[in-house]
Parts: sequence; structure tokens; C-alpha cells
Amino acid sequence: MNYKRVNWVEKIKGRFFNKVTMALCQNNLLTNLFPYFLIPSFPSIRHSERSGATHVGMFGKNRRAAFTLAEGATHVGMFGKNRRAAFALAEGATHVGTFDNNHRAAFTLAEVLITLGIIGVVAALTIPNLINEYQKIVTATQLKKTFSTLSNAFTMAQKDHGDMSSWSFKPKNPVDGDNTPLNDAYRSFTHTYLFPYLRVASDCETGTTKKCDYTMYSTDGSKIDLRGMYRFILNNSTLVILAFDSYQGDFTMGNMLIYVDINGPQKPNTVSKDIFTMQLYSGNNTLKMYGFDHSYEYLMNGDGTIIWACTAKGRGLSTSAYCGAVIQKNGWKIPDDYPWF
Repeated sequence: MNYKRVNWVEKIKGRFFNKVTMALCQNNLLTNLFPYFLIPSFPSIRHSERSGATHVGMFGKNRRAAFTLAEGATHVGMFGKNRRAAFALAEGATHVGTFDNNHRAAFTLAEVLITLGIIGVVAALTIPNLINEYQKIVTATQLKKTFSTLSNAFTMAQKDHGDMSSWSFKPKNPVDGDNTPLNDAYRSFTHTYLFPYLRVASDCETGTTKKCDYTMYSTDGSKIDLRGMYRFILNNSTLVILAFDSYQGDFTMGNMLIYVDINGPQKPNTVSKDIFTMQLYSGNNTLKMYGFDHSYEYLMNGDGTIIWACTAKGRGLSTSAYCGAVIQKNGWKIPDDYPWF
């Protein structure tokens, strides 16, 4: 037998078979005659292209899936050696981005240092202001809470002991011949009109005790002397200091000044920052921040010389005593023009 002739015939048959199957595929006849999974067995039928496509993902040797390009696409991400997925380009697209196996997105050291430097500068400019604003909010909130606590106590006391105008505001008054020791008068007042309606942690009276004796400062930085003043501490650490108003030596006015350190021994322990003044006057039966009846402008500046104005600096608890009223008139918020000494 002539083997060369046989090989030549087989080649002709193979080429004919390929042309026929390709024609069938192009006219969608092959997919109707054979199941889809048999199509890859034909040597020349591995894929089809959509109209206008120029490249296509082929069936690999060990792959079981393939894909076609969208109409008008020219390139496509192929199955990599170790990858299991691929995709088709959208219509009109010409290229697709691929991940490089050996590169990852990152910043250089110089870029990181520059960024950190910028963040540091911004923080240095903004953090002090943020801390200051936060302190103002906390201060106003604590002052309002302390005022409400004491005001409610006096309101309940009037229900049990009658109108405040009938209360005793007259310790040691030589005019009336009343020689009651000052400490006894304070004790009588607090234990009758206050303590039953408050949660008191410590009663220091007028003596020297470690809990109530810590350094306080006036608006000029000078230390405040609390000797002889009646003090007690609430369960939230607020220090309350009582002082019968003896203006011109007359205790019969029915007036009491109440100083409060809203956060106790915690700093700054300074008038207008955490130490404020309230006033209890029997004539109006209410507790008010000292000077509340004045206008906002007067509370801030007084007449230019008054020591109680909020902008005043000086010695003692009474200096800048109007600052609490400024906060109360401003809706229990510290205003922008507040002198944060």
C-alpha cells in the first residue's frame, strides 16, 4: 500500500471536515445538532466571536469555560496561569487594567513624613481651641446642674418651713442683741433649710479640715482665704461655701452669698473658671446667680470700677462675682466675649 497516498487523502478529508464544521457553526447549525459539551471535541471549533470582536478568550487545555468579547471590544483579560476568573470588556472599551504580580500600591517614606507633618501642624492649631471649647461646655453644664440642685433644695424647704421671708438670716447681730456664734448660726441654717434636701458628703463647718481646705485663686492669681467661712461638700464633689451678707454690718438684710466650686478640689480652682457666686435673698424667695437682675452689659463691665463685674480682676471671692450671672443670662452657655482668665 502506498502510505504517502493515504496520508494525502487523510489530509484532504480533515480539511474538508473542518470547513464543513466551521460553516455549520457560523450558521448556528452545529449547536442545534450537538450538545454544547461536545463542541470542544471538534478540533477547529473552540470558540466563536461576536460581531466586531478582534480577540477572544480561548478554551485552554485544562479549562472548562471561556468567554467572548463584547461587541466592539479589542482586548480582554485572559485566564492567567493561576487564576480562575476572567471578564469581558464593556462595549466600546479597548483596554483593561490588570494587576501586576509583583507590585502593590503604597506611599513612599517622604510622602508619609510630609503627611504626618501636615497633620501635626493642623493638630497644633486646632486642638487647643477644641480643648478650650470643651472646657467651657463642661463648666456651663456643671454650673447649671449645681444651681438647679441648690434651687430645688430651697424650694422644697419652703414647703416644709414656710416662706423664705420668715427664715432666720440674723446671726450675731449686736443691734438685736443676738450674740449667737457665727458657726452655730450657719449650722442651724444648713441643717434646717439645706441638708434635709441635699446629698451631703462632708460637713466641714467653719473649722479646718483636709477635705474642704485646698488652695483657691482669685482672678489676679492671688490665693483666697476661706477661714471662718462655712463649707460642706455634696456627693458629686461640689464644694459649697456660705457667707451671711453683713453689708454695712447689718445681718438683718436677709441676704446670703453662696459660693460654689463646681468640681471641688480639681483644678483650676479659680474664680470665674470653676468658682461662682449665687445669692439667696429672702425678699424674693428665690436663689439667683449673683447680679442676675442687672443687664448683660452691666454684668460684663459694671460702671468701669465695680469689682463684681465679670471682666474685673482682683483679690477675694467677690471679684468677678457676676460671671455666673453672665452664663445664666446667655442660656447657660459661656459667650465668646467671656473673660476666660
